[in-house]
Amino acid sequence: MRNVSADDDAVYICETPEGSRTVAELAVQAPRKPPLQPPVDPVVKARMESSVILSWSPPPHGERPVTIDGYLVEKKKLGTYTWIRCHEAEWVATPELTVADVAEEGNFQFRVSALNSFGQSPYLEFPGTVHLAPKLAVRTPLKAVQAVEGGEVTFSVDLTVASAGEWFLDGQALKASSVYEIHCDRTRHTLTIREVPASLHGAQLKFVANGIESSIRMEVRAAPGLTANKPPAAAAREVLARLHEEAQLLAELSDQAAAVTWLKDGRTLSPGPKYEVQASAGRRVLLVRDVARDDAGLYECVSRGGRIAYQLSVQGLARFLHKDMAGSCVDAVAGGPAQFECETSEAHVHVHWYKDGMELGHSGERFLQEDVGTRHRLVAATVTRQDEGTYSCRVGEDSVDFRLRVSEPKVVFAKDQVAHSEVQAEAGASATLSCEVAQAQTEVMWYKDGKKLSSSLKVHVEAKGCRRRLVVQQAGKTDAGDYSCEARGQRVSFRLHITEPKMMFAKEQSVHNEVQAEAGASAMLSCEVAQAQTEVTWYKDGKKLSSSSKVGMEVKGCTRRLVLPQAGKADAGEYSCEAGGQRVSFHLHITEPKGVFAKEQSVHNEVQAEAGTTAMLSCEVAQPQTEVTWYKDGKKLSSSSKVRMEVKGCTRRLVVQQVGKADAGEYSCEAGGQRVSFQLHITEPKAVFAKEQLVHNEVRTEAGASATLSCEVAQAQTEVT
Repeated sequence: MRNVSADDDAVYICETPEGSRTVAELAVQAPRKPPLQPPVDPVVKARMESSVILSWSPPPHGERPVTIDGYLVEKKKLGTYTWIRCHEAEWVATPELTVADVAEEGNFQFRVSALNSFGQSPYLEFPGTVHLAPKLAVRTPLKAVQAVEGGEVTFSVDLTVASAGEWFLDGQALKASSVYEIHCDRTRHTLTIREVPASLHGAQLKFVANGIESSIRMEVRAAPGLTANKPPAAAAREVLARLHEEAQLLAELSDQAAAVTWLKDGRTLSPGPKYEVQASAGRRVLLVRDVARDDAGLYECVSRGGRIAYQLSVQGLARFLHKDMAGSCVDAVAGGPAQFECETSEAHVHVHWYKDGMELGHSGERFLQEDVGTRHRLVAATVTRQDEGTYSCRVGEDSVDFRLRVSEPKVVFAKDQVAHSEVQAEAGASATLSCEVAQAQTEVMWYKDGKKLSSSLKVHVEAKGCRRRLVVQQAGKTDAGDYSCEARGQRVSFRLHITEPKMMFAKEQSVHNEVQAEAGASAMLSCEVAQAQTEVTWYKDGKKLSSSSKVGMEVKGCTRRLVLPQAGKADAGEYSCEAGGQRVSFHLHITEPKGVFAKEQSVHNEVQAEAGTTAMLSCEVAQPQTEVTWYKDGKKLSSSSKVRMEVKGCTRRLVVQQVGKADAGEYSCEAGGQRVSFQLHITEPKAVFAKEQLVHNEVRTEAGASATLSCEVAQAQTEVT
């Protein structure tokens, strides 16, 4: 046989014509190697605020299929580098997992890998990210802090999410006062009790926040001295222990270094396998191991003349009652509750619950353990098929076993859910189709005119608790039709009608408007809406506008305005005010102001400058934002090392450096079709030195004597170099 596959696993018979035959059984084993291909078809099935359901399909079968024992699912917060396992067990058996209880809010990525005893496959990453927030729970519960009578004690609780809460003492709500100091710092709540009375010993202190709670029994010790050095043996503390368990006798000391002696029926006890003495700050504990019936009696803790007495009583092991009736098969519906209950022969017995041999913790969120007198319950608010198995309640070696079977619910949708609904929505608005399922974890599929729908920019699918919604964004006439929400062969149908939208703008409002404004002045675009509460959006050339120093938006009654404080040529264009799919358009024209130059500005100016000096041509414009252009003999000028242009307020200047005869001519400053002209004349420089001053002079002086060079200028204020 070549290319053996799993289908060849069978019994083979070989017969001869003479009637003899041989029988052979072929067992085909999977290859002894890890999965070579990753899982496929990753799907984010349902997103909730604090959880997400992920599903995938097993790796594709090759010619020789590889055994898959389970899957490893990991998550990573966006922006970090560490992948963290999403489940407590080493792997999950089915290709679906609900991920919840994240420690902090963020966007998470997910990946999955197939496992067997020989290794694991490459990872398959789920597309995109999922935003998850922590679920409100107790992160750090109340701790029993021992208080001293008359002193002060502080208790604290840490939550996973910031939430308001209340403190209760024996069921009575506490209010902030001189005795009770209550503080809340985001997720941390603290309670300080001043002048603690001895009467609070044994009182129940509880903190409650939005359905979650944490509680303790208070411990208050007397001060000073040994806690109970006065009462006689008749007032001994009652201590109850069971056969083969451990008994603890606790003594509180005011002197932390004091030595103590333990007695039983007047005889000193020596530490050993039977008795162990533990010491810590202000406390001494005597442990009696493997309690037997002859361990019952009067125990005493003696220190410096003070003593505490304990009367130890020994009881037999508790047993379960009605085991034949209690232990049975428990049937539950997926998404519904499940409860296991048993009864012990004595009250206040500490029991342990197990699932398939693994102990269930008392702090589990899905399973709640209740003990009331002799009755003990394990309760789950909702169960899934993964919860099926054997549950046991144990006391010592005795136990009661339950078998949990979980079936799919028969009814998919809630009883009060209407089978068919007519839904109307205005064109341009969102249309929401909503229905209620019977179980919160039920997954549904949405269809339009028989075609399956998926989440997109146009269609959004939502699941929250038992509610399922389909939201169609900006519905149009093509979105009208028959929709259905389906699960396990059942369906709820909807007919969606799209109606024309109501009038968003006032009847007298023009659909198109021409607006003119002068450059530098304020421009205002205004329209009237039909309802005062209508919100509008402004656009320019198709781009959404937001309020800024250059753009102001005003709302007053039914009037909506867009204001441009200082309009310029760049502000000209198409504007629109839109609401509910309707719009009012504006075309804004920016015109030059009528008077470009200041009234007092001369139209023509004669300017003279000496050759070699700087010449300045200056004029005044009417608006400080007016832009001008300079020309010489009809040619446009640009800034250079020779020519500089200056703008200061309403003043415009052209500065010509070191003018020569070539710079003389006709200059003009122009803007908005208007101009101011200048005629620049270049003159020869005046005589600097006196007429009688010789141009060249010979001067002689003797070595070592001073030498003086002298000349005469024409003007006394002339500076020379």
